[in-house]
Amino acid sequence: GMFALLIKSRKVVSQDITVSHLLSINNILKRRVIIWDNLNANDYDQRRLCMGPYTGRSLNISNEINGILLNPNCEFELNFIPLNTLGQWFKLININEKDNNYNKDFIKTSSIYEVNKAFEKSLIDWLPEFNKIKSANDSQQILKIDNYREGMSPKCLISSLTNEENVEESLNENVISCSSSRLSKSDIMECDHNKNNICLTIDDIRLLVELFYLPYQHGPNIQQVFMDFYWLRFNYNQYKNVRKTEKRKISSYNSYYSSAGHHGGT
Repeated sequence: GMFALLIKSRKVVSQDITVSHLLSINNILKRRVIIWDNLNANDYDQRRLCMGPYTGRSLNISNEINGILLNPNCEFELNFIPLNTLGQWFKLININEKDNNYNKDFIKTSSIYEVNKAFEKSLIDWLPEFNKIKSANDSQQILKIDNYREGMSPKCLISSLTNEENVEESLNENVISCSSSRLSKSDIMECDHNKNNICLTIDDIRLLVELFYLPYQHGPNIQQVFMDFYWLRFNYNQYKNVRKTEKRKISSYNSYYSSAGHHGGT
Protein backbone atom coordinates (compact mmCIF):
# COMPACT_ATOMS: atom_id res chain seq x y z
CA GLY A 1 0.00 0.00 0.00
CA MET A 2 0.91 3.66 0.04
CA PHE A 3 3.00 5.16 2.81
CA ALA A 4 3.26 8.69 4.14
CA LEU A 5 6.36 10.84 3.88
CA LEU A 6 6.94 13.74 6.23
CA ILE A 7 9.26 16.61 5.32
CA LYS A 8 8.82 18.52 8.56
CA SER A 9 10.14 22.03 8.19
CA ARG A 10 9.33 25.57 7.17
CA LYS A 11 12.85 26.03 5.81
CA VAL A 12 13.76 22.62 4.35
CA VAL A 13 15.64 21.52 7.50
CA SER A 14 14.10 20.81 10.91
CA GLN A 15 16.38 21.65 13.82
CA ASP A 16 14.25 19.47 16.10
CA ILE A 17 11.63 16.80 15.48
CA THR A 18 9.56 16.01 18.58
CA VAL A 19 7.01 13.40 19.59
CA SER A 20 4.28 16.05 19.83
CA HIS A 21 4.92 17.14 16.23
CA LEU A 22 4.67 13.57 15.02
CA LEU A 23 1.54 12.79 17.02
CA SER A 24 -0.28 15.74 15.47
CA ILE A 25 0.69 14.61 11.95
CA ASN A 26 -0.13 10.96 12.66
CA ASN A 27 -3.56 11.90 13.97
CA ILE A 28 -4.33 13.74 10.74
CA LEU A 29 -2.98 11.05 8.40
CA LYS A 30 -4.23 8.13 10.54
CA ARG A 31 -0.89 6.37 10.18
CA ARG A 32 2.71 6.62 11.31
CA VAL A 33 4.89 8.61 8.93
CA ILE A 34 8.29 8.01 7.36
CA ILE A 35 10.60 10.98 7.87
CA TRP A 36 12.63 12.32 4.95
CA ASP A 37 15.35 14.05 6.97
CA ASN A 38 17.30 16.89 5.33
CA LEU A 39 19.53 17.49 8.37
CA ASN A 40 22.79 16.88 6.47
CA ALA A 41 21.57 17.45 2.92
CA ASN A 42 23.29 19.98 0.66
CA ASP A 43 21.64 19.16 -2.67
CA TYR A 44 19.55 22.33 -2.37
CA ASP A 45 22.69 24.44 -1.81
CA GLN A 46 25.98 22.74 -2.71
CA ARG A 47 28.00 25.73 -1.54
CA ARG A 48 27.36 24.40 1.96
CA LEU A 49 28.57 21.20 3.63
CA CYS A 50 26.89 19.59 6.64
CA MET A 51 29.28 17.09 8.21
CA GLY A 52 27.94 17.21 11.78
CA PRO A 53 26.40 14.40 13.86
CA TYR A 54 22.78 13.27 13.81
CA THR A 55 20.99 15.37 16.41
CA GLY A 56 17.71 17.03 17.39
CA ARG A 57 15.77 13.77 17.17
CA SER A 58 14.91 12.03 20.45
CA LEU A 59 14.92 8.24 20.61
CA ASN A 60 11.28 8.50 21.71
CA ILE A 61 10.13 9.42 18.21
CA SER A 62 10.86 5.86 17.09
CA ASN A 63 7.49 4.79 18.50
CA GLU A 64 5.65 7.28 16.28
CA ILE A 65 7.33 6.70 12.90
CA ASN A 66 7.69 3.93 10.33
CA GLY A 67 11.28 4.86 9.54
CA ILE A 68 13.76 7.59 8.62
CA LEU A 69 15.36 8.37 5.26
CA LEU A 70 18.45 10.54 5.71
CA ASN A 71 19.19 12.83 2.76
CA PRO A 72 23.01 13.16 2.97
CA ASN A 73 25.62 15.47 1.44
CA CYS A 74 26.07 15.02 -2.31
CA GLU A 75 29.79 14.36 -1.71
CA PHE A 76 29.86 10.74 -0.48
CA GLU A 77 33.04 10.94 1.63
CA LEU A 78 31.63 13.78 3.77
CA ASN A 79 28.84 11.61 5.16
CA PHE A 80 30.90 9.45 7.53
CA ILE A 81 29.93 11.36 10.70
CA PRO A 82 26.21 11.74 9.79
CA LEU A 83 25.81 8.07 8.85
CA ASN A 84 27.95 6.75 11.72
CA THR A 85 25.99 8.71 14.34
CA LEU A 86 22.66 7.80 12.72
CA GLY A 87 23.73 4.17 13.02
CA GLN A 88 24.45 4.70 16.72
CA TRP A 89 21.01 6.32 17.10
CA PHE A 90 19.27 3.30 15.54
CA LYS A 91 21.40 0.87 17.56
CA LEU A 92 20.23 2.46 20.81
CA ILE A 93 16.62 2.19 19.67
CA ASN A 94 17.10 -1.56 19.14
CA ILE A 95 18.76 -1.90 22.55
CA ASN A 96 15.88 -0.08 24.23
CA GLU A 97 13.30 -2.25 22.49
CA LYS A 98 15.04 -5.43 23.68
CA ASP A 99 15.80 -4.25 27.22
CA ASN A 100 12.37 -2.75 27.85
CA ASN A 101 10.31 -5.49 26.21
CA TYR A 102 8.83 -2.93 23.84
CA ASN A 103 7.49 -0.86 26.74
CA LYS A 104 7.01 2.71 25.41
CA ASP A 105 6.87 4.30 28.86
CA PHE A 106 10.34 3.34 30.05
CA ILE A 107 13.78 3.99 28.59
CA LYS A 108 16.92 3.08 30.51
CA THR A 109 19.21 5.98 31.37
CA SER A 110 22.20 4.03 30.03
CA SER A 111 20.62 3.94 26.56
CA ILE A 112 19.99 7.65 26.02
CA TYR A 113 21.47 9.01 22.79
CA GLU A 114 24.14 11.59 23.72
CA VAL A 115 25.20 13.60 20.68
CA ASN A 116 28.64 14.59 22.00
CA LYS A 117 29.57 10.99 22.84
CA ALA A 118 28.28 9.74 19.49
CA PHE A 119 30.25 12.49 17.71
CA GLU A 120 33.43 11.58 19.59
CA LYS A 121 33.06 7.89 18.78
CA SER A 122 32.51 8.61 15.09
CA LEU A 123 35.62 10.81 15.01
CA ILE A 124 37.68 7.96 16.46
CA ASP A 125 36.23 5.57 13.87
CA TRP A 126 36.96 8.00 11.01
CA LEU A 127 40.52 9.01 11.97
CA PRO A 128 42.32 5.93 10.54
CA GLU A 129 40.96 6.78 7.07
CA PHE A 130 42.89 10.07 7.14
CA ASN A 131 46.15 8.46 8.24
CA LYS A 132 46.25 5.53 5.83
CA ILE A 133 49.49 5.09 3.92
CA LYS A 134 48.74 5.81 0.28
CA SER A 135 50.02 3.50 -2.44
CA ALA A 136 50.43 4.12 -6.14
CA ASN A 137 47.38 1.96 -6.85
CA ASP A 138 45.25 4.11 -4.53
CA SER A 139 46.26 7.27 -6.34
CA GLN A 140 45.63 6.14 -9.89
CA GLN A 141 42.25 6.93 -11.32
CA ILE A 142 41.15 4.25 -13.77
CA LEU A 143 38.13 4.89 -15.87
CA LYS A 144 36.84 2.13 -18.11
CA ILE A 145 34.06 2.85 -20.53
CA ASP A 146 32.39 -0.13 -22.11
CA ASN A 147 30.26 1.09 -24.99
CA TYR A 148 29.70 -2.37 -26.42
CA ARG A 149 26.14 -3.12 -27.36
CA GLU A 150 24.64 -5.90 -29.42
CA GLY A 151 25.11 -5.12 -33.11
CA MET A 152 27.79 -2.51 -32.43
CA SER A 153 31.56 -2.79 -32.49
CA PRO A 154 33.29 -2.24 -29.12
CA LYS A 155 34.90 1.15 -28.52
CA CYS A 156 38.40 1.79 -27.22
CA LEU A 157 38.80 1.72 -23.48
CA ILE A 158 40.30 4.55 -21.46
CA SER A 159 42.48 2.63 -19.06
CA SER A 160 44.00 5.41 -17.00
CA LEU A 161 43.77 9.15 -16.49
CA THR A 162 47.07 9.39 -14.69
CA ASN A 163 50.63 8.89 -15.83
CA GLU A 164 52.32 6.31 -13.60
CA GLU A 165 55.64 8.12 -13.54
CA ASN A 166 53.99 11.37 -12.44
CA VAL A 167 52.11 9.51 -9.73
CA GLU A 168 55.29 7.95 -8.36
CA GLU A 169 57.09 11.31 -8.34
CA SER A 170 54.25 13.06 -6.52
CA LEU A 171 53.94 10.23 -4.03
CA ASN A 172 57.64 10.38 -3.23
CA GLU A 173 57.32 14.08 -2.48
CA ASN A 174 54.28 13.82 -0.24
CA VAL A 175 54.11 10.57 1.68
CA ILE A 176 52.09 10.30 4.85
CA SER A 177 53.09 7.38 7.02
CA CYS A 178 52.11 6.18 10.47
CA SER A 179 53.90 3.70 12.67
CA SER A 180 50.72 2.44 14.33
CA SER A 181 46.97 2.47 13.69
CA ARG A 182 46.12 2.32 17.39
CA LEU A 183 44.88 5.38 19.24
CA SER A 184 46.66 6.55 22.37
CA LYS A 185 44.82 7.79 25.45
CA SER A 186 44.80 11.27 23.98
CA ASP A 187 43.28 9.88 20.74
CA ILE A 188 46.38 10.74 18.71
CA MET A 189 47.77 8.40 16.11
CA GLU A 190 51.33 7.30 16.76
CA CYS A 191 53.38 8.61 13.88
CA ASP A 192 56.87 8.24 12.58
CA HIS A 193 58.21 11.68 13.50
CA ASN A 194 60.34 12.31 10.44
CA LYS A 195 60.52 15.81 9.01
CA ASN A 196 58.18 15.25 6.08
CA ASN A 197 55.63 12.98 7.82
CA ILE A 198 52.36 14.38 9.15
CA CYS A 199 49.56 12.53 10.92
CA LEU A 200 46.20 14.08 11.73
CA THR A 201 44.69 13.89 15.21
CA ILE A 202 41.16 13.68 16.59
CA ASP A 203 41.26 17.42 17.30
CA ASP A 204 42.22 18.16 13.68
CA ILE A 205 39.26 16.20 12.32
CA ARG A 206 36.93 17.70 14.93
CA LEU A 207 37.83 21.25 13.84
CA LEU A 208 37.29 20.30 10.20
CA VAL A 209 33.82 18.89 10.91
CA GLU A 210 32.85 21.79 13.19
CA LEU A 211 33.68 24.27 10.43
CA PHE A 212 31.04 22.53 8.28
CA TYR A 213 28.76 21.28 11.02
CA LEU A 214 24.97 21.61 10.61
CA PRO A 215 22.70 23.87 8.53
CA TYR A 216 21.87 26.17 11.44
CA GLN A 217 25.11 26.22 13.45
CA HIS A 218 28.87 25.75 13.58
CA GLY A 219 30.41 23.34 16.07
CA PRO A 220 31.10 24.57 19.64
CA ASN A 221 34.86 25.01 19.18
CA ILE A 222 34.40 27.05 15.99
CA GLN A 223 31.71 29.14 17.69
CA GLN A 224 34.27 29.95 20.38
CA VAL A 225 36.83 30.90 17.71
CA PHE A 226 34.31 33.32 16.16
CA MET A 227 33.56 34.81 19.59
CA ASP A 228 37.28 35.31 20.21
CA PHE A 229 37.70 37.03 16.85
CA TYR A 230 34.69 39.25 17.57
CA TRP A 231 36.17 40.18 20.95
CA LEU A 232 39.52 41.02 19.33
CA ARG A 233 37.88 43.12 16.63
CA PHE A 234 35.67 45.03 19.06
CA ASN A 235 38.45 45.67 21.57
CA TYR A 236 40.90 46.60 18.83
CA ASN A 237 38.55 49.37 17.70
CA GLN A 238 38.12 50.46 21.31
CA TYR A 239 41.89 50.44 21.75
CA LYS A 240 42.32 52.53 18.58
CA ASN A 241 39.87 55.12 19.91
CA VAL A 242 41.71 55.24 23.25
CA ARG A 243 45.03 55.65 21.45
CA LYS A 244 43.65 58.52 19.36
CA THR A 245 42.38 60.25 22.51
CA GLU A 246 45.72 59.74 24.24
CA LYS A 247 47.60 61.12 21.23
CA ARG A 248 45.41 64.23 21.22
CA LYS A 249 46.01 64.71 24.94
CA ILE A 250 49.75 64.23 24.54
CA SER A 251 49.79 66.65 21.62
CA SER A 252 47.89 69.28 23.62
CA TYR A 253 50.19 68.74 26.62
CA ASN A 254 53.25 69.15 24.40
CA SER A 255 51.83 72.33 22.91
CA TYR A 256 51.05 73.67 26.36
CA TYR A 257 54.49 72.90 27.77
CA SER A 258 56.20 74.23 24.66
CA SER A 259 54.21 77.41 24.96
CA ALA A 260 54.89 77.64 28.70
CA GLY A 261 58.60 77.08 28.20
CA HIS A 262 58.70 79.69 25.45
CA HIS A 263 57.01 82.31 27.62
CA GLY A 264 59.15 81.36 30.60
CA GLY A 265 62.29 81.92 28.53
CA THR A 266 61.22 85.40 27.55
